[in-house]
Amino acid sequence: VSFAQTAKTDTLRLSLQEATDLALQNSLAVMNSKLDITNARHVNKQYRAAGLPQVNASIGYQRFLALPKSLVPAEFFGGPPGTFAELEFGTKNNIPVGLDVSQLIFSGQYFVALEATQKLVEQSEMEVKINEQQVKNTVRDLYHGIVVIDENKRNLQDNIKLLQQTLYETDALNKAGFVELLDVERLQLSILNLNSTQDILDKQKENLLLAMKMLIGLDFNQPIALKEQLSDFIDANTTLDFDDLSPTRRLELKRLNIAEQLNELDIRQIKQQYYPTAAAFLSYKNTFQSNKLNIFDGQSWLSQALVGVSVNIPIFDGFSKKYQLQQRYITRQKLKNTQSILNRSLYLEIEQAQLAYKNATQQLQMQQKTTDMAKKIYKTVETKYKAGIGSSFELIEAQKEIYQNQSLYLSALYNLLVAKTNLAKALGQ
Repeated sequence: VSFAQTAKTDTLRLSLQEATDLALQNSLAVMNSKLDITNARHVNKQYRAAGLPQVNASIGYQRFLALPKSLVPAEFFGGPPGTFAELEFGTKNNIPVGLDVSQLIFSGQYFVALEATQKLVEQSEMEVKINEQQVKNTVRDLYHGIVVIDENKRNLQDNIKLLQQTLYETDALNKAGFVELLDVERLQLSILNLNSTQDILDKQKENLLLAMKMLIGLDFNQPIALKEQLSDFIDANTTLDFDDLSPTRRLELKRLNIAEQLNELDIRQIKQQYYPTAAAFLSYKNTFQSNKLNIFDGQSWLSQALVGVSVNIPIFDGFSKKYQLQQRYITRQKLKNTQSILNRSLYLEIEQAQLAYKNATQQLQMQQKTTDMAKKIYKTVETKYKAGIGSSFELIEAQKEIYQNQSLYLSALYNLLVAKTNLAKALGQ
């Protein structure tokens, strides 16, 4: 992923799904967790290799600068009794060539280790899912935040156009002497305030877009635009199935279950150390022995071969395995306690998310009514103002009420989207 600040001219238009796909493709956290899967599979193959035949070859060379000598009674060779003669043993040149083959026959630890390494692969796969879910959630939150700002800006621009039209008409009335200059200045001030609010929204959107580019791995100078609007998410995000309100699909629970299984395998592995292990072996050696370094002399090569079985029987280890098991039993109890705590906290999270979702739904409905009422009041005040029986102050206040209620409505809608997302997260959807 490159973050070089190069000039980009073409605007990249993204839907939520496209932005999510880009983020998943370029997320370094997801990449690392996928590398962990590959690494765990290599660990599994490494342990599996211990159960395959182990073959080793060896070759060496020795030359005695002085052959070993021993003293023997000289009378063995016809010498006078009580005297000794020196005898040399061996040859000056020795070239041993060997081949050793071993095969594990039985080891309880081996089979448990294989099962444990497979669980490590599952654990790594679970971490990928968790990282991917975090990326998806972050992209969705950013995307929703941007579309809400866009909708707010559209409402703001509509209000500015409405006030500009009123200002145009009021300015004409002022020049004709029908209204005071103060009415014109009030409208001008109100438009300036709305323009200032629009600048604030532009800066907020710019910050969110920068965060989006960072997350999905784009150049910071690459212009991007969103394909979808707030209306595209209203129907899809304000309904949710409440049939299953259990946290059984939560990845945190599945990750903890794998940790418990690994702990049980660790206990089994230690218990297997109490049982014997057996292995078969084959050894073949051919050694060249001669004072002259003539390796093609067939008579100077001496061979030997050996085959057998070795059994390792553990008898006493000073209670080492006993205390290792005690530690694993403590870990097992801690994991069970953690699971109980996690279950209770997840059920609480679901209850709170469900309550927040219902409250957000009710708040949105209430805010829709107040927004409609504010628009109705503005129409009445505008009619009175144009008829000359209302003041510009009342008109501006009515316009402020419209924008404030529109902003509150968008805030309520965004809160509903967030509440729906949080409930989906709590349910593991």
